[in-house]
Parts: sequence; structure tokens; C-alpha cells
Amino acid sequence: MNIHYNAHRLGWLQMSILALVWNTERYGLEILRHLNVEGNNMKSSQIYPALKKLSEAGALKVRNVTENNSTKRYYTTTEAGKDLVKHYIYDFLNVFYRMIFDQMAVLIEPLCKGIEIEAGMNVLDLSTEIFDSVIQDFSLKTGITGHYFLKASDNEHAQIIRDRIDYLHIEQNVQILTVDHESISLPSETVDYVVALFSFHEIGSDWILTEGIRSLKKGGKMAIVEMELYPNFFFQTFVQELIPNHLTIGMDFSGLLKRIEKLNISILQDRKMEGIRFLLLEKLS
Repeated sequence: MNIHYNAHRLGWLQMSILALVWNTERYGLEILRHLNVEGNNMKSSQIYPALKKLSEAGALKVRNVTENNSTKRYYTTTEAGKDLVKHYIYDFLNVFYRMIFDQMAVLIEPLCKGIEIEAGMNVLDLSTEIFDSVIQDFSLKTGITGHYFLKASDNEHAQIIRDRIDYLHIEQNVQILTVDHESISLPSETVDYVVALFSFHEIGSDWILTEGIRSLKKGGKMAIVEMELYPNFFFQTFVQELIPNHLTIGMDFSGLLKRIEKLNISILQDRKMEGIRFLLLEKLS
């Protein structure tokens, strides 16, 4: 069945019902009891219309069971219903993700002081998010003789960056480079400094390290700031299975450190602060 129920129209009650019968059959009154045990004051006049609507939309599978001349309707969430919940959670996580990165701007300030940008430098910023205070500070430090390059994933992302550049009045200092097949349109060994803030936890981000090092001059530096992944079996299994294409919050550094060992670079600094890790790399001669 092609489900036509809009995920954005799911309210708390519909989401709660789909969660309660995710992999467990329950009948209407049982669902009502569960909801009220959790501190809600729901009535059957609210539950049954919601069950009917979700069933008609294909989000619930219904099975009738007759015992002692009484018929109960048991409900379980269908794959289509699970997809609705996944889309809803995905949207919520995107909102949550934005909130986190707004807070990160404050947390990374002490770490960014270890990134020494000087006048005349060519700086490549491969960060995932635009932190106003960071790009304003760094781009102005390059001066009129330097260049500050910001990467954009596509034309739409490039426009978002232009909006921030205009707002910060740094258009004379910043140039936008669009990523093309996981590469940046800069010649090799032309950049003095590469900055990558919260870029490595994303799916498909392996190219950032190799492109950053390729662009660096010999003796150039690359600063990596990233959240460490809190080891949690539940998150790594159920949540990642639930939303397989969603970016993760934090990363396991072991894989990145192994990749660094194989490249012609050294680690100058490796610091941790409140779950955030700072690596300063140098490209060897």
C-alpha cells in the first residue's frame, strides 16, 4: 500500500501509538492503558479515531482475535508506519543537530585560539557548518594579501554561505569553492592552513583528509576539531538502523588516526575538552 499520511502531520498521539506497537501487538484498550500509565489523561474517544486513521493510512496492521464471544482488534506498526516515524525523527534530529552546533560555537572558541592564522596566508576551510565568529576572525586575519576559501557542497549550499558572508561583510576576504566529486578546485600545495570543524563525523567525509593534505604546502598545517563518539551500543545499533542515512553525532577517532599514520604528516597537538577533540597536523617536507 502506498502510504499517503504526511509525516509532518503526525502528532504526539499518533507517534506514541506507532512506538507502542512497533514490534509488539496490542489492542486498543491496552494501548490506552500504556499511555495513561505514562502520566497522560487519554480517553478512548481520542485513541480509537487515531487508530482508525493510522490503519486507513497503512501505518498500522490490524488483526482481529475472537475469544469467549468477544473480538479484540490487535495493532502493530507496518513498515510504512515505521517509515513515517523515521522521517519524523530524522526531521527532529536535524533540528537537534542545529541546536547542538549553535552551542558548539561557544565551546570551540578556546580550541580555535590554537589555530594561528596570519596575514598573507591561503586558508582552506572544509568545515561542515559556518561559525560566524570563526570565519569572521580567520578571514580577516588573512588580510588583503591572503585568501580564505570556504567549501560548498552544492549551489544551494553556496548561496547559504554567501548570505552569511554578506551579513558579516567579509565578501572581499572570502572565496567559495564548490566540491566536485569529492575534490576542491585548488592546485596541490597552494594552501598554508586547512581548517576542518566538525567535518569528519559525516557519512562520506573520508575525502576531506586527503584533499586537505593534498592542498597543503609542505610545512602547512591542518586543524581538526570534532566531537568524540560516546560509546553506546544502543545508539550504534538501533538508532543507526532506524535512520541509516543520518549523520552521526561524534566520531571514533581510531580510524582517522590510522589514516593519518599512513600519510606524510605529523601530529603536533592532540587535545581534548568536554568531549571535543582538537588535532593539529603538519605536512612534512
